[in-house]
Amino acid sequence: MPTARSVQSPWTAEDLLRWAGLWVVGLVLLGVGWYQASGKGSFGAQVAPTDLAVAGAIVVCVANVVWILNGRRAVGRRMHALLAPIEQLTDLHLSARATAAGESNQNEVLVAGPGTRHYHRASCQLAAGRNWPALSGVDLAASDRTACGVCRPLA
Repeated sequence: MPTARSVQSPWTAEDLLRWAGLWVVGLVLLGVGWYQASGKGSFGAQVAPTDLAVAGAIVVCVANVVWILNGRRAVGRRMHALLAPIEQLTDLHLSARATAAGESNQNEVLVAGPGTRHYHRASCQLAAGRNWPALSGVDLAASDRTACGVCRPLA
């Protein structure tokens, strides 16, 4: 259930004031530059006011980029906070599964036929009804057999 805090804007009041302040500074620079350049007749006299207006436009663009990045960062923090419990549950599930697999691997009987390249679980469909001998850990380590792709023993 989302709380009242989780449905609010990703930006704080401080972010809003910073964004608005930079916008005001940028617009003032833009306006002053335009006003000073508009009364000049020669190109050389318009260069400095035009530079001032361009600086104002850059300040406004920087304000928007900072605004977007702050929002993106806030959304990322919230997403991480929401997904952290899911990740913890997944980790618990995987560790429980690994423990169960470790217990089942210790009790599992592995078989392989003479001249075969793969070893199987005794319950594997490919080994069922063949009366292959069980492999010991030493036999398995000494052979160059690989695990069956169907029953995936010791996986």
